[in-house]
Amino acid sequence: MRVGQAPRSKTQTGKDASSIQTIQRQPLSKDNAVQSNSINTSEPNLNIVPVTTTRGSLLLQRPVIPIVMRPNLSDLIVDQVRCGCCISLADHFSNDIVGGDFSEVFCRQRQASIDNASLRTIVKSWSQVGNMESLCNLILAYAQPMDRIWLVFYWISQNISYGHRWSVNQFIPGSVFTARQGICEGYASLFQHLSNMVGVPCRKNISYGHRWSVNQFIPGSVFTARQGICEGYASLFQHLSNMVGVPCRKVSGLAKGDGYLKPLFLGSVRWCINCSYPPIHIANHAWNAVRLGDRSWYLIDSTWGAGHRKSITNEYCRELDTHYFLTRPEHFLYSHLPSSATWQLVAGPERLSYNTFVSRPLVWSAYFDLQLQVVEPTNSLEVTFDKQRGFAEVLIRAPNDVVISSSLQKNNINSSNEQCLVQFLNEQQLWQCLFLPQRCGTHTVTIFGRRQNSSDSGGCAIKFYLNVPLFRSVKLTKFPTTYKGFSDYKCELFEPLNGELKQGSQITIHCRIPEAISVRLILDDNEWLPEDGYNKETGHFKKTITVPKQKITLNVKYKKETTYSTLVLYTVI
Repeated sequence: MRVGQAPRSKTQTGKDASSIQTIQRQPLSKDNAVQSNSINTSEPNLNIVPVTTTRGSLLLQRPVIPIVMRPNLSDLIVDQVRCGCCISLADHFSNDIVGGDFSEVFCRQRQASIDNASLRTIVKSWSQVGNMESLCNLILAYAQPMDRIWLVFYWISQNISYGHRWSVNQFIPGSVFTARQGICEGYASLFQHLSNMVGVPCRKNISYGHRWSVNQFIPGSVFTARQGICEGYASLFQHLSNMVGVPCRKVSGLAKGDGYLKPLFLGSVRWCINCSYPPIHIANHAWNAVRLGDRSWYLIDSTWGAGHRKSITNEYCRELDTHYFLTRPEHFLYSHLPSSATWQLVAGPERLSYNTFVSRPLVWSAYFDLQLQVVEPTNSLEVTFDKQRGFAEVLIRAPNDVVISSSLQKNNINSSNEQCLVQFLNEQQLWQCLFLPQRCGTHTVTIFGRRQNSSDSGGCAIKFYLNVPLFRSVKLTKFPTTYKGFSDYKCELFEPLNGELKQGSQITIHCRIPEAISVRLILDDNEWLPEDGYNKETGHFKKTITVPKQKITLNVKYKKETTYSTLVLYTVI
């Protein structure tokens, strides 16, 4: 059964492993034996496995193979055994496959097609086209291959819905029992429930609920139903693209899509020497490569470009993402690893190994659109928890007009704001994201980014995993609460980092607040401290106070503002 890779949360294509045929070669007679470890190179997909059959103390041998039917030993090459991915995925067209050049002219042409409002308008009028031939005839009216391939991509994004919908009932024991249907977690939940009640394992009469229809893979069926999974998207895109005169191939491989976790369990898989890509049996997604020009190939993922799945409700959300239209190969390799290394479309020395791929953090299109760079952790999916300081740190480099924010989750539940602190380190010109989990176990760290003057909350850019040990330092109970202006004006808090202060103690509040005209502290909502302690030239504010009974707020006024806005809040214990 083929498996489709779901669209990403914001938060197989090719040949199966089963298609790699295995033949059991029986031992020959003693006089005319052939080396059992020889490999017939004319059948590269066959694994030769010698078999010995015994009955009691007797060795049973098959009838002797006639001499005329035996292979010529000179034609046999004894070679090291290689894993199935290397044998089955040799690409006979690799010499003709070259990654395209992202020159300034090409990038302008690409962006012009994407921004062409008339193309989008005409696609909306094609929503009721009844067959693929009619659609292709409409697209062929446009002379430029760039426009044609964009019209195919955009039509699919606006008219095909992802067909992978999980019902929450497939996880609940009672619902699985009543419907006699469920998925893997439904099986496990029902088994546990019944086992705890009566002590008897029970799986009888439950049918597996994740059924893929073959129609979800066939271009014509996907077109008619306006629904499919990733291979259906890729198959339809390939068919339409070829029909409008743009050569297209379907590519399969491993993608970091919805529900992807670092596949640590694959560590037990035996890889051959120099293997740089995963075996075909773990391919979970399909996308496309198109040829523009004589030999230039470019990558496209129409599934991810069409929308994503909401992480909480599992509902499919149609949302155009042009990042996955003619994507740079070096960007594509953060999330897509083709089963054939040829389709990485990068030079040999730059090709990514499987281990490097799975070690990279999860990134979304905003990561590239905003030109972000992860400084710490380096090439890792996991953030290190500092036991001594009691928190974890992520460092991000971003352009001057980009603002960073973050969130911390455990079991898909957001932690409080006091468990995250994002500030701009002026000396290093880096964004520092600090995380202070209150519970041990695995957490999800998400980094968001947005333009400084943008009104939206920012797009999901990067995701890491953070494993918090059971025994750790508890020097900090929580961070101070920071508000939107703290990030917008790139403020930095030096001390104190603990958001809970002891009543009556002496503390020094020290932070950097650029370009402010006035900074004041308010104690318990009613006591405004004098306007001192702020150096306008350096942007540093430093003031020693006695902690009041309830809370302390740090407030600032900027040019063209008539009122103060709160940047930081401390609570009192």
